[in-house]
Amino acid sequence: MRRACPTCAALNCTRHNKGTNTSHGNTSWSGGRDRAKQQRFRTMLIQRDGPLCQACGAFGVPLQAHHDTATDGRLLCVPCHREVDDHAR
Repeated sequence: MRRACPTCAALNCTRHNKGTNTSHGNTSWSGGRDRAKQQRFRTMLIQRDGPLCQACGAFGVPLQAHHDTATDGRLLCVPCHREVDDHAR
């Protein structure tokens, strides 16, 4: 099954997808992120650091996992994540 093109969101994009399970000609692209791996990473961060933003200390707000090689990752609230990483969602 072909997935939506990450560039234009078309299901049958032939301009950006150069074949099955590829993106922009990259044959290692497997069609998306490993959500189970992301969830394990986020759970590990919550267990290690607690459910608060590691930058501002906010508690009880939605947190996002930030992959940071210097600290092996950290949980940040949305505003702090945007400051650190301008493509955060």
